[in-house]
Amino acid sequence: FPSHDTKQGDAIQSPVAAESDAAWQREIYADPVLLFRYSALTFNGHRIHYDRSYCNKEEGYPGLVVHAPLIATLLVDLIRRNEPGTFIQSFEFADGSNYVTHRVPFAPDRTRDFSNVDITAQEWKDRHPYLEFLSRCSSPNQVAAFIGSIFYPQSYMQQYLWLWGGGNDGKGAVVRALEKILDKAFHSDSFDFMGRFWTSAFIGKRLIAFPDNNNQKAIQSGMWKQLTGGDSVRAEIKNEATFTAALNAKFLITSNFAPVLKMDRADQRRIIASRIDEIQTPIDVSVERRMKEWDQLQFMVEYSCGTYRDWE
Repeated sequence: FPSHDTKQGDAIQSPVAAESDAAWQREIYADPVLLFRYSALTFNGHRIHYDRSYCNKEEGYPGLVVHAPLIATLLVDLIRRNEPGTFIQSFEFADGSNYVTHRVPFAPDRTRDFSNVDITAQEWKDRHPYLEFLSRCSSPNQVAAFIGSIFYPQSYMQQYLWLWGGGNDGKGAVVRALEKILDKAFHSDSFDFMGRFWTSAFIGKRLIAFPDNNNQKAIQSGMWKQLTGGDSVRAEIKNEATFTAALNAKFLITSNFAPVLKMDRADQRRIIASRIDEIQTPIDVSVERRMKEWDQLQFMVEYSCGTYRDWE
């Protein structure tokens, strides 16, 4: 989506929806691997295309910037795909916007006053299902702080969140809410498919979720220790050469069971484990729908970011 020349201190713009009535359409996620390869192909060394930290801190962009020539190349390729054999005599392309890869539909900043004395704690929970969910967590502040840290690129990477409960507790609704917020920067996976191409799916993602995990000992594997240790990982895309990449991803696991940990201090330091109690009171069936409404999602991000900054 266009970044509208966003600079440091500006609110992140809402994404501009693409036209849906075009005769030809193709959806492509310009992940960091694609951007890096195009930079190499065109001898373009500008760091805005591959260095996310530089983009955020020096240029003020909310994500890596997609090359304008890459967009032009893809547009020409779209013609080739739909009109094979057609000869293109000329092609002109111009767009004043900068396009970035990471989408957050609102500024991740807690700007509201959550300490209104005229509103009771129960009224806050009735108004915001996210607060009701946190009230049933054994470690509510840690959970909120971890979710808030997702929206800070330089936050501590060697931690992951394990949410567990017996069901009917809302942890799935929270994961789906984060999926809607993060969109292409979200990836859902399973410990059942830890093959040679497994880690390649994590490149360019900010949150990797493992919903409904039944393998309590998966976090004892050497691969998991490497993923959560902050080191670069080996990745392989099918039919392409193996490469090494540094991940900028957080990890979230949901399960009906508590994690099984070794007594290793590093393992215990990395995990944030929180039990989720079952919903006991009658609850509106629209909670799942309410959790996905943009005002609720904005509250979720703002509250979590505020909690993270309080703990930072």
